[in-house]
Amino acid sequence: MNDCSKLIQFDTVSISNDLTEFLSITKFIKKENYEEAKAKASGKILEILDLDFEHYQNNLTKLTQKFNLTNFTESKYDYYHHVLSPSAAKIYADCIRQNSNNQLSAWVESINENKIIIGVKNGLTGNSRVKYRIVGAKPNNKPSVLNSQSEEHLMFDYNPSMNFSIVLTSKNLESEAIDSVSITIPKKRKFEIKTEAGRQLEGFIRAGAGCHNNRKGCAFCVELNFIADEGFELKPETLKQESVEVVGGPGLLSCDIQWHKIEVDGEVKKMIGYAHNITGNSPHTQGISKYKFSIRQSKEVLIEII
Repeated sequence: MNDCSKLIQFDTVSISNDLTEFLSITKFIKKENYEEAKAKASGKILEILDLDFEHYQNNLTKLTQKFNLTNFTESKYDYYHHVLSPSAAKIYADCIRQNSNNQLSAWVESINENKIIIGVKNGLTGNSRVKYRIVGAKPNNKPSVLNSQSEEHLMFDYNPSMNFSIVLTSKNLESEAIDSVSITIPKKRKFEIKTEAGRQLEGFIRAGAGCHNNRKGCAFCVELNFIADEGFELKPETLKQESVEVVGGPGLLSCDIQWHKIEVDGEVKKMIGYAHNITGNSPHTQGISKYKFSIRQSKEVLIEII
């Protein structure tokens, strides 16, 4: 990416609720303009544009991983052509044009529902004529031989539901140097984040107490570890005590159950349950009870909307 990206100004068109568009526009979001982008955001995107830039980067990593699982990797590089507003696209194109000193440069000048205009420039100085040809799509107007620092615009028919990809190969007619440049605009695709439920986890906490004339004597606890399946996270709000059963002696009079959460990247991956303040029903005979708990787990996945 070049410094032209720093010129992009965000608006409500470029920062929308469409996740594909949002992922594409993130290539222009830097620490310096993060607050501006967040101020223009709305809807579900606000969940990704978090408290600060560091949290945003963590959230973006998670979103990118979800897209990678759908094999939609092109969005990180090319899809932004769909989402720049006309004014932002012009600023970006003008910057590329003014800063180009390559034998051949190309950029998207404008795009609508049925036409694409591609700008092409010979960025060399001196007396250098460049001839080029196009593979991938046929322009409505014929390419010319470009003199040094000259440019032209080519118009192509466009269908947003289909990929648009061209390769421009150039030859310097003086030095015979060969150069090429490509432009790819993937077809428009829309994704939504859906929550996928995982299997319910169940387990037991065992606890006992009561001996030596003390209801709390000989207390013990066998803790319970809930561990999320690969790719899932535990949902603490679904934690539920299903039952309690006496499994030894007179059982327990009471105990307090506590849970400790272990998070990885903001997701609950493990929960440890244990009993304390354990009191048996008898000061002489140890009572043992087991407490059955369940918890649900889920994961977020990207679903393409056809």
